[in-house]
Amino acid sequence: MRGRCRDAEQLAGGTLTVEWRIRVYRPGDETAVSQLAASCFDEALRPYYEEDGCRLFFAYIAPGEIAARQSHGAQLFLAETAEGALAGFLEMRHFCHISMLFTGKAFRRMGVARKLIDRVTPLAVRMHGKDFGGLTLLAVPGAVSVYRKLGFLEDGPEQKACGVRFVPMRRRDGDETAGAGEHDGKIR
Repeated sequence: MRGRCRDAEQLAGGTLTVEWRIRVYRPGDETAVSQLAASCFDEALRPYYEEDGCRLFFAYIAPGEIAARQSHGAQLFLAETAEGALAGFLEMRHFCHISMLFTGKAFRRMGVARKLIDRVTPLAVRMHGKDFGGLTLLAVPGAVSVYRKLGFLEDGPEQKACGVRFVPMRRRDGDETAGAGEHDGKIR
């Protein structure tokens, strides 16, 4: 049944089909984006970060830093419910590297991340044309399986830098079926 989103419990219970509204950043969005990133970090990412990495992350998601990046060429896309509740967001640099992709806890496993990636992929292809090498990101080890389901493949071994453990990943145009389990998860 298609309807308006009334609350997260109703969404999580699967009683509604939601059509996510994807829009670009507007000045003033940075506080909500920062709060969602901080919440997701505390729920799932903190174990992969040392103290230095935590400091860097929280500096990166400070509202002023988010706003500054948008005025210097970063691209931030927000997924919202019909009522305007922030369900998730994706930030990318140079229309090719995803620097942040977060979905609010109440909206996970509902297609928000896929919708955001599906929205930015054609933009990236248009921006880079035949030189497009795919979308890239650095995934914490615990998120690798989620990104595989979204069509990303490992593009190198697990690494550690600045107090953060991560796995470089890439989704080439046409890799959308990569999460089907018919591969070993490595880019060839």
